[in-house]
Amino acid sequence: MAFLKSALPTQPFFDERLGRGAPLEIGEESYAFVWLLSRGYRVVYTPSAIVHHPPLRRTPVDREARNSFAYLLLLLTEFPGLSISLVRFLFRRLRGKPLDWPRDSPEPGEIVSSSWRVLIPAAIQGLMLFLCTRKTRT
Repeated sequence: MAFLKSALPTQPFFDERLGRGAPLEIGEESYAFVWLLSRGYRVVYTPSAIVHHPPLRRTPVDREARNSFAYLLLLLTEFPGLSISLVRFLFRRLRGKPLDWPRDSPEPGEIVSSSWRVLIPAAIQGLMLFLCTRKTRT
């Protein structure tokens, strides 16, 4: 990712609660984008940009679902002006609708479909994780 210098805030906009090694193990880049969008900036998709990330071990589905629920709650509470768009996006994806933007990756980018035996505990654990991160935020 690249940013215009004029778009960068004086305070950090990458949230220390997010990303590998943090309580919520996902979403640090997305959070930064949402933060910028909520302040009127635009995000531009540039398919010619090439970035290499070393492969990571696959996160177990239940842990990924827990983190996703916690992250969704974080976005809904911290960016209330974008809640309707976020909920619309989520329902589109849950119904299996494709993304609105092109993907170069062979990965389909679909929401993990799993049994309710995984999703319900993950939702409860995600809520608890979200509440814990809300208390520890400085």
